Amino acid sequence: MKINFVFIIFFCILTSNKIVLCQNDLKKIDVSLTGSIGTFFPVFSMGFLDEYQNILGGKKQDFSNSISISGTLSAQWKTNWRVSLQVIASKFLLQDNFSKETFTGSGAWRNFREDINVSSIPILLSYDWYYLENAYKSYLSAGGGISLSNVKWLEYVDSPIKNDIRIGGIIYDESKIYPTLGFNSGIELDFDNNSKPNFIRGINLSTYILYIIRYDDIYKNMRKQIFPLPESLNSEKSIIPFIFGIHLGLVLNVENKQINRVFGNK
Repeated sequence: MKINFVFIIFFCILTSNKIVLCQNDLKKIDVSLTGSIGTFFPVFSMGFLDEYQNILGGKKQDFSNSISISGTLSAQWKTNWRVSLQVIASKFLLQDNFSKETFTGSGAWRNFREDINVSSIPILLSYDWYYLENAYKSYLSAGGGISLSNVKWLEYVDSPIKNDIRIGGIIYDESKIYPTLGFNSGIELDFDNNSKPNFIRGINLSTYILYIIRYDDIYKNMRKQIFPLPESLNSEKSIIPFIFGIHLGLVLNVENKQINRVFGNK
């Protein structure tokens, strides 16, 4: 349901029956700053969740989303394209409670509480192409960069077995940098001409597709707690590689006299 909602908005932004391509150069470099708020949804996030559900006995099917913020600094000197530097903050949580029999037929059950936190800050440099300029401006964007990410997994175990090797604790807690690709579709609506020189220029509605190439050895601290150890827990797993999001923000004018003086523009 969440995925369908994002796709509907994404393709509504792309759809138009009148496309006007702009060919003229701008008289000066236009610099803007966009601050946005919205949310991201995890997609195709099974990865390590396959083993989490089928071997460990976890019940949750996916991560929950939370509020996301972003900031974009854009420089435009052609009427139909610009270059942008974007920073996005996103966070996903998985909290789960379940019980699992120590072994089949034992009649003894361990109780588990899982707390998994995946936070990411993608930093992307992108090329934005304006394919429609009418009452509003529509654009497509593609870029790449890195994501600063932390994955933390805490497990609490209540076991009926004395000196049980299944003790839980910090299963994983590491911060790394991951390659990231991003695709964006958006609409910008400028306020009327009288307000353009003002600090607030207009509003922006954007949808995102991010691919974070994130593979971690997330089960490494758990291996000594499980016997016999399934082979599938011996390898790295993908963790929320794809995320879809939607953001709404304000577009702000940025003073750029010095920038234009460097490039010989007034």
